[in-house]
Amino acid sequence: MIGGTDSRSRQPETDRGNPDVLSRRSANSRIGRGREESKKQRKHRVDLKPALPLGEGAVSGGGMFNDTSSTLDLLRTRRSGKPRDLIEPGPTDVQLRTILEAAIRVPDHGKLAPWRFIIIGREDRDRLSALLTSAYRAEKPEAGRLEIEAMAQFALFAPTLIVVLSTPVHTSKIPVWEQELSVGAACMNVLTATHAIGFVGSWQTGWPAYTDAVRDAFGNVGDRIAGFIFIGSSARSLEERPRPDYDSIVKNWG
Repeated sequence: MIGGTDSRSRQPETDRGNPDVLSRRSANSRIGRGREESKKQRKHRVDLKPALPLGEGAVSGGGMFNDTSSTLDLLRTRRSGKPRDLIEPGPTDVQLRTILEAAIRVPDHGKLAPWRFIIIGREDRDRLSALLTSAYRAEKPEAGRLEIEAMAQFALFAPTLIVVLSTPVHTSKIPVWEQELSVGAACMNVLTATHAIGFVGSWQTGWPAYTDAVRDAFGNVGDRIAGFIFIGSSARSLEERPRPDYDSIVKNWG
């Protein structure tokens, strides 16, 4: 309206303190902020997969393995898979980074970060397989065909493979034992984060973890391989394993 005042541009005095008007404005403001936050979240989003249903066997109280309904449910139903059963899809680069970022948020007396994570890409699996079989033959020249084949296959399981190294700082006053405990916690966080996203993990050691020739391919003298962690989607239903009886391992002192 030219040369006058448009009634739509004026706020009635009563609107300034009107709770209904204020409520609508507050709601609109929250919606606007929510849209901005959603854009940021989408940029850094980690897609989750649904939890796997139970196979044979049962989690205490029923339900499903790796139940992501809550943090406590996940911890109470956590179940690893077998490396040979883990198939595509595996985690994306973004999901894998999220898993490893969770892995380093563990108790670490002295802030030493006494652990390292080496991702073995699919293009390097054959090279790792050759390394394992060569080292195994050198240490056990009498090994049979099936043993050699097992070593060769070990490196090829699952879409994603992470080698976790224990790298204690021997010059620190923090006991090496405490640093090694931190490495174990980091490995557990890898598994928990893997299951939280919706994949299945498996933490393995075996002969390759205790052989210097294999260790030297990833670390230095004084380092140790804490484990090979395989990640993927399980090709078959997970099954429960025997668990210790609570009363046999938990006691009140005194």
